[in-house]
Amino acid sequence: MERYAENRSERRLGEMVEADPAFLQALEAVRGATGTVARLEATSGAQHTISDPGSGGGSLLLIAFDADGERVAGAILHYVIEDDGGTGASFIVAGSDTPVPDSYAISGADGVALPGDQWRPGSRPGRARVRVTVLENDVPVFFEFTREYSDRIPTYLTILDGGDQVVTYRPGERVDRSIHMRLRDERGQPVSWGRLETEIYDPNGTGTGRLVVMNTLDPAGEATNRLDIVVGTDMPGKSFYLRAYRRNYPRTTVDIECRISGESAS
Repeated sequence: MERYAENRSERRLGEMVEADPAFLQALEAVRGATGTVARLEATSGAQHTISDPGSGGGSLLLIAFDADGERVAGAILHYVIEDDGGTGASFIVAGSDTPVPDSYAISGADGVALPGDQWRPGSRPGRARVRVTVLENDVPVFFEFTREYSDRIPTYLTILDGGDQVVTYRPGERVDRSIHMRLRDERGQPVSWGRLETEIYDPNGTGTGRLVVMNTLDPAGEATNRLDIVVGTDMPGKSFYLRAYRRNYPRTTVDIECRISGESAS
């Protein structure tokens, strides 16, 4: 079984080399020239993440360091999905929609490595594990990512501040507006992962500029989006809206009305 896995790994590396000549050049340039990797580090908060099924999941970027804390260039990293947890998560071969269970990366001059194939988030709830191994290294070095896709459903979005009343603006006025929001699941519990978005929704054609702002939820399930709005001049007396929502969950959508007066800001 181990030999089968080794053979399969060699074939996969060969497939990546064949698909991307630049990968082959990078591989040839570093073989035998890299220092010994002592540890791998992920960016803050990226090792273990939680997100909605089919979205997000965080970066699989790693930085290779030697025993002295110096970054190591030319390290060859093998990413393997050890268990997809029933989520359906996989890597996707560049330029196609072919799912594969592993990928490779070569660290650059700054020690940074990213898998050569795109990560596709799981579409079903569960927890996927990705194990990363440094190849052709003097000592065994491993790293493990977990990607959890929650079975909880973002359901209730409440505007806590910045949307409790209809505000009237003048045509052409520039407005700095902050919207403080809270998100709860179907049981009323805080949703503390992912982001909330706020955008300009202009069904009346007022000419108010298109704008989308997003911020990450805090542990209490709250986020504040700040919008720099230029009020339209095309339809005085009409309204536009600030639309807050969790992407892919229409039920969370809340529209905040903003009226435009007939008086110009100039």
